[in-house]
Amino acid sequence: MDSGVYALLISCRRGGEYRVGALGSLRFEAGYYAYVGRAMGGLSARIRRHLLRPSRVRWHVDWLTSRIEFAPMTAIVGRTDDPRLEDLLAEEVVGDPVSGFGCSDSRAETHLKYLGRDLTSARRECERAVRKLGLTPEYYERGDLVFVDLDGTLCDYDVKRHDALRRLAPRWGVDPETLVSEYEAVRREIYAELGDSPERYSKRLLFERLGARLGAIPPPEEAEEEYWREVLEIVRPYPDVASLRELRERGIRLVLLTDGISRWQREKLRAIGLEPYFEAVLTSEDLGVNKTSPEAFRRALRVVGARPEEAIAVGDVLKSDVLSAQSAGVRGVWVNRRGREAEIPLGAPQLTDLWALPRILVTGGR
Repeated sequence: MDSGVYALLISCRRGGEYRVGALGSLRFEAGYYAYVGRAMGGLSARIRRHLLRPSRVRWHVDWLTSRIEFAPMTAIVGRTDDPRLEDLLAEEVVGDPVSGFGCSDSRAETHLKYLGRDLTSARRECERAVRKLGLTPEYYERGDLVFVDLDGTLCDYDVKRHDALRRLAPRWGVDPETLVSEYEAVRREIYAELGDSPERYSKRLLFERLGARLGAIPPPEEAEEEYWREVLEIVRPYPDVASLRELRERGIRLVLLTDGISRWQREKLRAIGLEPYFEAVLTSEDLGVNKTSPEAFRRALRVVGARPEEAIAVGDVLKSDVLSAQSAGVRGVWVNRRGREAEIPLGAPQLTDLWALPRILVTGGR
């Protein structure tokens, strides 16, 4: 079915007065607005028109999306052949109304509402409203630049790190399962201590503490080298990373943004054969802060020369890859490979793998 209703999320980069056709000059605040519309046929083309900016001004919303001060970001769609749901959706979205906007043929007071400056809250509100009508929300994102996570998103390091330890255990004279459990205990301890500091990913520090517990393992520098050599030998990319090729062919900028120590993350990327897909590789060590802090995304944006509303972050960890990104104004896409449960509305697309990623990104290339 190519019919439905939608909430179009628009970023106002700079507050001010802007003309909207016959409505005249209206005051807009910096932040996020939701515009509600419908298409009873040709829904895909309508969403594409909105997200890629119209070539000519036809509707009230075009007066916004055709201006550089406004950026169409996301369409949250509910498929239906009932046109009456458009007004119901416009009424259901909770926000400050822009009176008379987009409702010349509607009984609703307005089809545009201001949702504030918090991106996650704005996305959750649009998703909630679509769900309230009994519809299943589908996200479509304007995609110009995509920050892609590495571990757990592109490759199976989260599994293979334990396999690497089990391979090392006989060489080090340690019971394999004891080594794995003690490694994880020390890792959690260090993570709790160091928080947003990239130093928490130092395996040298981890093996120093692990050696103090177990006594049998090599010196930290040697243990670190042996560990990573084992990992690099067995780590593998997920089959769905092939979807990155399509994104590149469509002209989407791909930047690897990963927590970890730069040397080993770069070697891991080369080991799985994906380095050529990315125009840049940024690690938390490079940026001086982990992705658990929104500052990591702000610094990454400065490095690649992009605005927050132009970027999307894709990853498997809800807190650091999605919610932290959205605190910096970067839209998140959650790759939930393990089927973890999360709060609904999530405020982000939820994918089971990367095969679906090209489908939800709207670009000039396709």
